[in-house]
Amino acid sequence: MNGQNLSAGTTCERLRRVLREDRSAWKHAVWIGDLAEQADAPALVRERERLQHFLEHHLEPHFAKEEQEIFPMLAERGFVRQVEEAIRQHAELRRLRARLAEVSSGDEGGMRAAFDEIARQLRAHVRYESSFVYDDLKLAEVEEYQEDISMLLAEVAGG
Repeated sequence: MNGQNLSAGTTCERLRRVLREDRSAWKHAVWIGDLAEQADAPALVRERERLQHFLEHHLEPHFAKEEQEIFPMLAERGFVRQVEEAIRQHAELRRLRARLAEVSSGDEGGMRAAFDEIARQLRAHVRYESSFVYDDLKLAEVEEYQEDISMLLAEVAGG
């Protein structure tokens, strides 16, 4: 995946969507972490449904896109070990999503712990991917991504 290949319209648009979805995931991770730290038990119960919706209907399709479209390109560019680790992290976040669904609404400590772990793992995951995916895109000098990449990296570095 060199600069020439990246400028192909469909590939560029897919990568741009993934970048924006990563920014959204980062913002959600911050929100989830804030809930884990500050929300009372009724708020955790109310927000669990919203969190589960995000994990199932936004994060899972994002993971599928990465695994089917982005990661194969990165593996071809020599990032095999990093792609394997990112896929392992996806599996861990899927496991945490299932764990959240199993926590009883009456188990405030369990719910708070599940929110906290999801937030920590999601932040770590976005940071991990940004350490190789977006740095590689920046090196490829894909101008149309510079603003998206810079914004995501600034958010990740600040959080």
